[in-house]
Formats: sequence, C-alpha cells, structure tokens
Amino acid sequence: MAHRPVCVGCQCEMIPAQNDIRVVSVWGKSELEEIWCADLWKCPKCQARVIVGFGASPIISATHPQYEAVKDACATHGLYVCNEER
Repeated sequence: MAHRPVCVGCQCEMIPAQNDIRVVSVWGKSELEEIWCADLWKCPKCQARVIVGFGASPIISATHPQYEAVKDACATHGLYVCNEER
C-alpha cells in the first residue's frame, strides 16, 4: 500500500483535498504541453498543498486538434500549471 504524502514542516500525513484535478505540464515550448489527471492533497495543520498521483499518461497533448477546447473546459473547474523549464 502506498503511503500518504507527509508534510515536512508539521511532520504529519496530508489529507486528500480534491481528486481528479487537471494539471498542465509545460516543457519549455507551448507545443510540448500536456494535460494530466492528478490528486491535490493538503496538510491539515498548515494547509500546505501538494499535487501527486498522476495518471500513467496524459489526457491530451498540445499536438491534438482539440487541445485548446479541452484546456478551456478544464480551466472552468480549476487548472494547475507545472512549468518544467528550469
């Protein structure tokens, strides 16, 4: 069984805040964007949040003709962005 995420500052297990969120993963160039499903967890003490539990593959990639429509639809329910460029 997998362990729950642990808050480093509070040293306690995090709790699920929202399942099945959408995350846009950006790899430098916009044509490399992908949308993933994941879960949002939070610390019950300090409210720190973390996104974990990504699916095995993205829902859709920017090269798909319907990408912008799917991205817009996801944005109405909350969309998180993960910029991989460092």
